[in-house]
Amino acid sequence: MGMWCLSSLIGLIGLFFIVSAFPQHQMSTVTTFPTTPATTVTISVTESPSIPSDAAQFRDNTTFIAAVLNATNLARQEFNASALNWNHTLAEFSSSFLTSMGPGNSTNGTECNFSHSGGPYGENLALGCTEVSGCVDMWAAEARQYNYSNPSFSEETGHFTQLVWKDTTTVGCGSRLCGIKAWYLVCEYWPRGNVIGEFGEQVDRQVNGSSWTNVTGRVRVTRGHRGSHQNQQVIKQDL
Repeated sequence: MGMWCLSSLIGLIGLFFIVSAFPQHQMSTVTTFPTTPATTVTISVTESPSIPSDAAQFRDNTTFIAAVLNATNLARQEFNASALNWNHTLAEFSSSFLTSMGPGNSTNGTECNFSHSGGPYGENLALGCTEVSGCVDMWAAEARQYNYSNPSFSEETGHFTQLVWKDTTTVGCGSRLCGIKAWYLVCEYWPRGNVIGEFGEQVDRQVNGSSWTNVTGRVRVTRGHRGSHQNQQVIKQDL
């Protein structure tokens, strides 16, 4: 079993660089959803430091989609969850949410409104990653803090549990360059995860004997950069 060596302590998340490739996974379009399940769910938010604005994975749409799916499905594979397909409806929702924040501000990032959309889907947010895959890796790295003896939601692991939630089948994301020159990533998931009372059956342990490269081989924390990793628990009631 690989070790997760990425620090997610409050105040110590740094600047991430991805240094290995991911396998390619199938992409497809899903445009309709079943009735929203009658459950209460909890989701959370991640923030990391500001970064340069020339991140390649955010600039090209094809590269963006591939980066989301490759990083997401690599993590899900390691936790015995099936691969996700790209969902254009979810991607459009994410992009519309980001667009609704108004025009960019060249002096600060307040227009990015770093909070949840309030939509009906599972949702992960990240701000300040150098690449898309770095954001996903940051969410996945929360796995080392997850307590399998008490499977439930926590602010420290909410991104990870949504990321590897077994019943989730599709993902769609949007991104925006904030005025502080940091990329803002919003990913929506369906069916949504983090459903209270279902963590034990939905969040599996890492697969024994997996070929996972431990996190230090995939993500490098650059010294001298300091940031915050703050999570906000959000309760979504039945629609």
